[in-house]
Amino acid sequence: MNRLQNPYLAALLLRLSLGLMYLAHGALKLFVFTPAGTAEYFASLGLPGFFGYIAIAVEIGGGLLLLAGIQARWVALLLVPQLLGAIALVHAANGWMFTNAGGGWEYPAFLIAASLALFLLGPAAPPRRRGLSEAPTPKPLFRPASAGRFRMPAFLESHYKNATTPPRRARAPSPCQISSIRRQTAPMLRRSKKLRQF
Repeated sequence: MNRLQNPYLAALLLRLSLGLMYLAHGALKLFVFTPAGTAEYFASLGLPGFFGYIAIAVEIGGGLLLLAGIQARWVALLLVPQLLGAIALVHAANGWMFTNAGGGWEYPAFLIAASLALFLLGPAAPPRRRGLSEAPTPKPLFRPASAGRFRMPAFLESHYKNATTPPRRARAPSPCQISSIRRQTAPMLRRSKKLRQF
């Protein structure tokens, strides 16, 4: 991984972009369309009017949580159903292009993909005691086989190797160790001989 490849900065940029987008859409409903106007629009779609207030709270609250980095993965995932509802109830009938009359479902679909990407990327923070360019390289699940032979998964191979490796044999004592043992045991041998004489 070089300096131009940094998943943590990529996740940070994606999180901040999504947070600003959700916050801007919620603020648009709150300050431009007004909560009453948003509730009336939801009622025109055949939904309860209070869904409009819920949509405002979800977009503003979700945007603020994403910007603050609080449970960003799960917040991004929980915001996907609202975008799916926007596609099904509003934009699906307007075609693909968002420039169509009423707005097609191109833009909400892209936001769903971006939210799912943020959920899959994980936290936008490097591990402690490591620089941004020193991210740990994940271990491959399967190691490349040589000469066309199949290699078992890396984690099974390491477990099998540890389980089947015989224990090491103890080294023979050196001459210095042997002479030291003899000096230590000589008095005990003398005492045992004296006891046998009696």
